[in-house]
Amino acid sequence: MSEVNQNERDLKISGSGSSSGGEYNNVKISGSGKINGDIKCQYFGTSGSSRIDGSITAEEFKVSGSSHITGNLEASEAKVSGSCKVDGFVNCEELKISGSSTIKKDLRAGEVNISGSTKVEGNVKGGKIGISGSINIGGDCEGDEFEAKGGFSIGGLLNADNISISIGGSCNVREIGGEQIDIREGFSGDFIFGKFFQYLLNQRGELRCETIEGDTISLEYTTAKVVRGKNITIGKGCHIERVEYMENLELRANASVKEQVKL
Repeated sequence: MSEVNQNERDLKISGSGSSSGGEYNNVKISGSGKINGDIKCQYFGTSGSSRIDGSITAEEFKVSGSSHITGNLEASEAKVSGSCKVDGFVNCEELKISGSSTIKKDLRAGEVNISGSTKVEGNVKGGKIGISGSINIGGDCEGDEFEAKGGFSIGGLLNADNISISIGGSCNVREIGGEQIDIREGFSGDFIFGKFFQYLLNQRGELRCETIEGDTISLEYTTAKVVRGKNITIGKGCHIERVEYMENLELRANASVKEQVKL
């Protein structure tokens, strides 16, 4: 059953049905719904299953079921606690994902919080980026702040003013650049959960990277070819081929550095 309220410009699908795109106040899908065309609305919510053959522009976007958008998604606030796939780009002020999501192109957001699983095939650009689940980024990741607790894969450059990583599984990134870079073992303050996360991934916590460059750098369980900065601390579990430092270098127990160069 499909219900469309033309007077208030609300679109409601509570059973199985389809509708055309257009401008609406509220769009609510609690069954299985398909929308043909672009949607512009104040609120879009799916607690069932939806497919939008087009793009969505909304003030508030919420998915607690499953949704597939063949175009782009633009929203002030977007929350995904179910499953969401976007074939285009995603642009929003605030994005929260506690389920699973796939974004085929770029992701841009003022604030990103991911506690589930997300795959972005393009680039990620945000103000504050927080990861407590897992994320796979095909391109670059850029933000003011980047905080990760878990495993991730970034095909290009990770660049942020402040970078804090608590390794909980396999972490892979081509290059890291920032002012303050802190990479440490496990989940700070939650040792048991961190070990359980590593067990699920069947991998020891470790970060692998070609180049790390910043002002103040502190590393644990990191394997890298080159680490370059002003003040550098190389801690336990690290395997670094070359360290280039301008002011201070501290090597702690069980740290392996093949070459040290003061610039």
